[in-house]
Amino acid sequence: MRVFALAEEMGSIRAACRAMGIHPATSYRWRKLVRRGGLEMLRPRERRIPQMPNHTPMFVEERVLAYALTRCSSSGEAGKHDSYGSVLAA
Repeated sequence: MRVFALAEEMGSIRAACRAMGIHPATSYRWRKLVRRGGLEMLRPRERRIPQMPNHTPMFVEERVLAYALTRCSSSGEAGKHDSYGSVLAA
């Protein structure tokens, strides 16, 4: 990386960071990553879509909705609901 090469030329990582507009803590973090796993560690990683453990699967939501709509329409309760789907007081 250029910041490390410049630091060797200048003899100071802080001076090299100042010249390149990088915070010294960032360069120390980069250096630690490079030492641990090579330059490949600095590449952005692909991130997976997080899986929420309490999330109800879409097929379950669809089945519950279909069941509720079928039950309401067959029992005559569909007329008791306003346009937003909430139950009106009887």
